[in-house]
Amino acid sequence: GVDPDGQAFAQFISNFLSQYGRWNSPKYLIGESYGTTRNAVLANILEQQDNIDLNGVVMMSSILNFDTSIDQPNLNPGINLPYALALPTYAAVAWYHKALANPPATLHPWLDQVQTWAMGPYLRALNGGSALPQAQEQRIAAQMAQYTGLSKSYILKA
Repeated sequence: GVDPDGQAFAQFISNFLSQYGRWNSPKYLIGESYGTTRNAVLANILEQQDNIDLNGVVMMSSILNFDTSIDQPNLNPGINLPYALALPTYAAVAWYHKALANPPATLHPWLDQVQTWAMGPYLRALNGGSALPQAQEQRIAAQMAQYTGLSKSYILKA
């Protein structure tokens, strides 16, 4: 977990500073992706527990809200927003790779239409879950197939 990671890194940094006499040197943390989450915890541990002041913290590609990540749906079951947010990207990839049956000539304003649909009817359908009427499920799957290039039957199996 992130807390044990932070403790391990803090111990390493403290030992390094002591072993090499670097207590007066500038100290910066840099983290990317998960490292940004770790840095938030690590900076707090260094300051609060080890009295190590930092000169700066750099966070690249931060995830600010884990409820918007599609990487681990088991962490937030029932949170459907990530799927609606990801759909326009899937549509743009399908357009770029010419995987659409009826592709628009240009990506924009079509992608704006996809985004509106994803955050509206698609998200409402996801939130409806298994209570979604079958006719609506069929319509949503058909539209999603048009936007992604995936077959309707494949989408309905998901």
